[in-house]
Amino acid sequence: MADAWQTYAVIIPLVILGGLGYPVWHDLITRRLSLQTKIALLATAVLIVIGTLAIGRIEKPRNAQRWGRDVQYEDLAIKTDPGQMRNRDPYRRALDSLFLAVNARSGGFATVDTANGKLSPGTRSVLIALMTIGGAPASVAGGIKTVTFVVLLSAAAAAIRRRRTPAGTRPQAGASDGPRNRVVYHAAIVFFVYLAVLWFITTALAVTHPQIGFLDLAFEAASACGCVGLSTGVTPHLNLAGRLLLIVAFIFGRLAPLALLFSMAAPRRPSRLEQTDEPLMTG
Repeated sequence: MADAWQTYAVIIPLVILGGLGYPVWHDLITRRLSLQTKIALLATAVLIVIGTLAIGRIEKPRNAQRWGRDVQYEDLAIKTDPGQMRNRDPYRRALDSLFLAVNARSGGFATVDTANGKLSPGTRSVLIALMTIGGAPASVAGGIKTVTFVVLLSAAAAAIRRRRTPAGTRPQAGASDGPRNRVVYHAAIVFFVYLAVLWFITTALAVTHPQIGFLDLAFEAASACGCVGLSTGVTPHLNLAGRLLLIVAFIFGRLAPLALLFSMAAPRRPSRLEQTDEPLMTG
């Protein structure tokens, strides 16, 4: 089935639509694109292009010229394995790269074997980043969400360029900075809580399974927290504690972002303590 072009033509668009979310669908149907829809569409396109190019480049056959002769940087078993992505023809390798880049953010399907070391460490690192970013808000995808990622990038760029307003969060004329600051504040909370839990799950797996490579464990943790489902094949080798950690990671990835947003949207209780403001040094 993975050899049929219909597999790519059907699954890729469906996964992209599922990762865009219901608000984006509504705006596309009504032809009224909000700022969030524009950010979600642009971020989705950029992540797909960057992910496809990165995976395709990393999984390119590793032949090089050195001192006038060809040098093969892989052992014979990898070079002759038909399951290796880099051993396929350029057209098929490009399709597989696109399929992985799309599905790593929400779908979890794969037309190549992601287990047993069939993917290079660089490709697994790219997939971890894509699984962590995830899809658009109010979509079936997990991760920190594309809009959250773009808001934080814009805030960082604005701080570096000494601008008050991050791109994409600029309020209307005469409006206060409160809504803009709350968007960045909420995005930062989601981002750092998500990364903290991902780090904790990965570290706990590494402590309980020292015989398994750290990158493989990080891949499993990112896949679970992002509700993706891709695997490097080490999950069957985990003990009970490791499997329970992945279950908790899946539940966290599905429910925690919504719980955080609802808790931050709740009215604040007045504090009885007064906080003094003092300048702090960072960096």
